[in-house]
Amino acid sequence: MVKVLLVAEQSVVRAGLRFFLSGTEFEVVGEAETVSKIDDAVPLADPAILICETKSSFVALGDVLSGRYRCVFFPESCTKEELLRQLRQGESRKTAEIVKPLTPRETEVLRKITEGLSNKEIAKKLGISVETVKEHIRNLLRKTGLADRTQAALWAVRNNIVPE
Repeated sequence: MVKVLLVAEQSVVRAGLRFFLSGTEFEVVGEAETVSKIDDAVPLADPAILICETKSSFVALGDVLSGRYRCVFFPESCTKEELLRQLRQGESRKTAEIVKPLTPRETEVLRKITEGLSNKEIAKKLGISVETVKEHIRNLLRKTGLADRTQAALWAVRNNIVPE
C-alpha cells in the first residue's frame, strides 16, 4: 500500500478523495485542512504522496514541504480515473520542482496575462523586451507546473494572485 495524505480545505472534498481511493493500492493515512496544518499531520502519517487541492497555496506548500514528498495537485473537476492515473503513472513531481515562489516580475507578468494582454503588449506595459516576457512566462509555468498561459490565468484567479 502507498500511503497518502489528503490536503483540502473542505471536509466533503477530503471525504470524496477518501472514497475515490478506497479499494485501491493507495491508503489514506492522514488529512489536513490547510497548508498550515500539514506540519501536524505529516510526521504522524509518514505519507509517500500528498494529494492537494488546487485552491491550496502552492507557494506556502512548497515552503512547508521543502520537496520531501511527491505531491499530486488535482482540479475540482478531477475524476477518480484521472486522479488514479496521475498517481499510478508517476505524473507527480517533487513539490520543490513544482512550487517555488514567483518573483515580483513574474507575478506582474502573470497579472498582465490575466488581463488578456499579448506578450508584445505586456512587454510594452512593463518596459521590457518580448523575449524577457517569454522568459518570465516560461519560469512561472515551470514553477507552478502549469501547461500554458490560459491555465496560468485561471490558476492566478483561483489562488487570489489577481482579483476575479
